[in-house]
Amino acid sequence: MNRKSILRVVPVLLSVFVMFGVIAAGTGNAYAAKAPAKLTPATLWAGCEYWGGADLYSEKEDFYEKATIVSIKSSKSAVIKARKTGKGIWDTELIPKKVGKSKITAKYKYKGKTYTASATYTVKKYPNHLKKVTVNGKNVKVTKKTRYFKFFNDYKGGSPKIKIQLNKGWKIARTYGYLSKDESDDGKEVKIKKSAVTKGSAISFPAGYDFLSVFIDAENKNGDTIQYSVQFHR
Repeated sequence: MNRKSILRVVPVLLSVFVMFGVIAAGTGNAYAAKAPAKLTPATLWAGCEYWGGADLYSEKEDFYEKATIVSIKSSKSAVIKARKTGKGIWDTELIPKKVGKSKITAKYKYKGKTYTASATYTVKKYPNHLKKVTVNGKNVKVTKKTRYFKFFNDYKGGSPKIKIQLNKGWKIARTYGYLSKDESDDGKEVKIKKSAVTKGSAISFPAGYDFLSVFIDAENKNGDTIQYSVQFHR
């Protein structure tokens, strides 16, 4: 499963994210100078779970197809629980348990060689960024189970609508979506205008696709981001 899989942002829960994990500036990478990939430091939010949470970054075009994950470990499992869910480079799961920091170390294989990358991940208290969420004209009660995502089996229809209102100090930084024909399909990324989710306008869901995953990245003044996703099906 690669980065484009819709499962990346759907948490085990809960993903993702899913994300989506949320990228933040930082240091702490530990990898060989000639290694094909590095692990990106990130800010995670307590109470969320992230599929594909170990964000390995590479500029090599074939890395995400040919690389495989060997292991994923957390130096402080009480802060972040880490586990491997498959062989694909994104088949990892991070579960932030409480506020703190933990060193995440990923071991992976690429073209017959094994490499190790590590970075310090920060867990912060869930920011409660959602003021109001409306899907297809109906209010979504924001709870521990719905504050990060809504599953596609909750919503059916060809003209999905999402309206997001954020609490003070937050803004919508990015909106996008993935179309897929089935759950094993890697998906096709599509553009979604920010205005579509601030006004609650209908989002295109072309015929020929069975699933649409919509992602909304919110950002605060510190540059911290958190992702909310809603999945639709035919």
